[in-house]
Amino acid sequence: MVLDGVTPIILVVVLGFFSAKLQMFSLNSAKELNRMVFFFALPMFCINLITNANFEKFNFILLACYVFSQAVTGTIGSLVAHRFWKLPLKTSVLIGLATTLSNHVLFVLPIAQNLFAGYIIDQISAIIIVDTILIALIVISVLEGLNSQSMSLFGILARLSKNPPVLAVFAGLLMVALAIELPVYLTKLVTFSAYAAAPTALFSMGIVIYNTPILAQLKFAVAISSIKVILQPLVFMIIAGGLLHQSAEMLKPGLMVAVGPSGTMVLVFASAYNVDPKPLAPVVVLSFLISIPLLCLTLLL
Repeated sequence: MVLDGVTPIILVVVLGFFSAKLQMFSLNSAKELNRMVFFFALPMFCINLITNANFEKFNFILLACYVFSQAVTGTIGSLVAHRFWKLPLKTSVLIGLATTLSNHVLFVLPIAQNLFAGYIIDQISAIIIVDTILIALIVISVLEGLNSQSMSLFGILARLSKNPPVLAVFAGLLMVALAIELPVYLTKLVTFSAYAAAPTALFSMGIVIYNTPILAQLKFAVAISSIKVILQPLVFMIIAGGLLHQSAEMLKPGLMVAVGPSGTMVLVFASAYNVDPKPLAPVVVLSFLISIPLLCLTLLL
């Protein structure tokens, strides 16, 4: 059952990898594919996700525990990158983002949708909604503050207004709050376009994996990836399961996201704020490779 849900997702990545190996697609092709996902397919996905979400069934205890685990690993990741590896402050902030933000939209959720329904999908959706708003707001605020001597609310809002997934989340929430129903043809457009997000991003990930020299920064990539896919799940389980006594069944969706790989959003932020992506790409790739067996084990719980 688990292999039936995971294998199709992994095969898309493998196809992307071999397409790059056969020189059918280059790293620049992957960048363009990611732009399509970021500016078009992902916003459609977010609107579709939110307008179909069951907010009444969100487990807010689980959500709070997950956000806390993000705060812990994000702080540790940033400090390790800045103090131990001596990376610039802005790069270290994005390393913190890499240890905080999972690739839940384009990797974990598609696998979950292949295998589950109901509670697990509802809770992963809740995490995605909060992540898109909260994490983007925090990271943009910090980077804006580092870019200028005084942090401007206008600057933060201007950056948020240029982030299509964030705008899509706010649009979706507004539609839910005001009970706005789109015409049938627009609803079908959103749903149809949303299907393009995950396979396109996963195919692009295969191209990136082929073109990323992981061995050149292996120690750093292992250290940061371990914070994301090993430490974050441990912190989450200690808080949710150990202190708040959430059952394994209740905490499973949060654990699935916690063991997920670093989100490719870090590379988008790196481009937007002129941060060297070289330390980030190996983390995204290696965390993806490490997370596959861990996610499979989590699915068996």
